[in-house]
Amino acid sequence: MENFQKDALVNIVLAPYLQAATALIGKSRRVGGNQFRHTWATVGILIDHKIINSVILKAAVLHDLKEDAEESYFPDAIKNFDSDGYRVVELIEELSINSEFETKAEYLQRVMINGSPEAKIIKLADRISNLTDIQLGTFSIEKICRTIDETKLYILPYAKEINANMAREIEDLVTSREQYLERTIKFIVTKAIDVLIEHTSNVLEEVNTEATNLLSRSMQDIQNIIHSNTEEDRKKIQANISDEIMRFNNVVTDIVTGITSDLQTELISQKINPNANTQNNI
Repeated sequence: MENFQKDALVNIVLAPYLQAATALIGKSRRVGGNQFRHTWATVGILIDHKIINSVILKAAVLHDLKEDAEESYFPDAIKNFDSDGYRVVELIEELSINSEFETKAEYLQRVMINGSPEAKIIKLADRISNLTDIQLGTFSIEKICRTIDETKLYILPYAKEINANMAREIEDLVTSREQYLERTIKFIVTKAIDVLIEHTSNVLEEVNTEATNLLSRSMQDIQNIIHSNTEEDRKKIQANISDEIMRFNNVVTDIVTGITSDLQTELISQKINPNANTQNNI
């Protein structure tokens, strides 16, 4: 940091904005900590990239306040904090998604294409923080993939024109997270295959035993039909064979259901949800 940047920071008074942002302390973050710490991380990322602008830093402190703690969002009070207050409120509004009228994709496109320069730079810092927080122990693979896809579709195409260094950091984060996912998925698939192989061996033994028993009983029933004296006896034996075949089918179905259930349990334990809704917002 150059001296002129340090001097600029000295003259930026964040205290009233930080006080308002403490409402986010009660809003937990899935990776741990709370949303207040996330806003500080966003501010730190901006300063790291030499973004020393009072309006941008103040708005970054409060960029999640309306979305995550609307009950503590008082725009008129913020406007009176100082001469930057009015513009800070405009940026908070611009950076807040209106879920009643826009999807996450539409929101990101609105900010990245039509947003103000200040909103765009804050959104890049916010996305860097979110990508840095990605971890499989907290998020499902579906959610991580969705975050990466959103970044590639709606953030990266515009990031370089906004700030080349931040764009490069986002690209590096996306690449590292994709590599992390690839290694993780390979591990999970290997585990799932191991489970399947183990159960397949047991299944083959169970099916073989059941099939042998069914064949033995059916052969005896066939002999009984051959030596039966009445039509009524033959019908009873045929019905018995049908019952045995049905029982065998039920046994095989139960075995296959057991395999499917065990395999699904293994996948879910590794944070893969086969029934996940990929449209959920971050």
